[in-house]
Amino acid sequence: MKGVILAAGQGTRMSSITYNGFPKELLPIGNVPTIRFPIEALRLTGVTNIMTVIAPHTKHGIIDALQSGKKLKVNICYVVQEKQENDLSGIGVAILSTKNWIEKENFIVACGDTILCNFLLKNPLNCLRSLMEIHTSSEAIATILVHPVFDDPSRFGVVKFKDFKEKNGMLFGDLEKLVEKPTAKIVDSYKMNGFYYTIAGYYALKP
Repeated sequence: MKGVILAAGQGTRMSSITYNGFPKELLPIGNVPTIRFPIEALRLTGVTNIMTVIAPHTKHGIIDALQSGKKLKVNICYVVQEKQENDLSGIGVAILSTKNWIEKENFIVACGDTILCNFLLKNPLNCLRSLMEIHTSSEAIATILVHPVFDDPSRFGVVKFKDFKEKNGMLFGDLEKLVEKPTAKIVDSYKMNGFYYTIAGYYALKP
C-alpha cells in the first residue's frame, strides 16, 4: 500500500509566521517538524512508499528537510502541484496529481499539517489501523477518519452520518453529508450522540 502526504497548501492563516515562503508543514511542534507526525503514522501502519505533494514556492524547503526519507525509514518521492488553468484547487486536485503513481491499489492520504494521536495506545502515533480495517472490510470507495468534539466545530470540516455501526469497539457508518467550515445553523443538524464529528485529515481511498 502507498501513502500520499499533502503539503502544497498556501497556509494563508499562518502567513504572519511563514511569510508565504516557508512551508507550514515544517513548523516545529516540540522541536519536531509537523510533517514528521503523519510520516510516522503512515510508517507504523506499514506504509513506507510515500508521495509528497508540494507547492512550487515552498518545494525546496520540504525536499531539503525530508530528502529521500531514508533517515525516517520510508521512501519519499515528490510531485509539484502546478496551478490549474481552470483555477481548481483543494484536496481533490492535490490527490489527482498523484494519479500516475497510485496505479491500482488502495492508498492512504494524510494532510501534512495534521497531527493525530491515540494516547490509549502503546505508541500514540500508531493510530491508522482502525481506518484501514474499516476501509478494507466495508469495501468503501473512500473512508474518512473523523474526530468527535464538544465545542464549536465551524472552523473545521464536519460530517453528518446516516447511521452508526460498531465493530470491535470502533464506531463507523455511511456519510450523508460533508461540509467545510459550516455555519452555526448547519452544524447543529450534524450533531449525533452529543458530538460533532470533524474531519481529522486522514483518508483511505480506492484508486
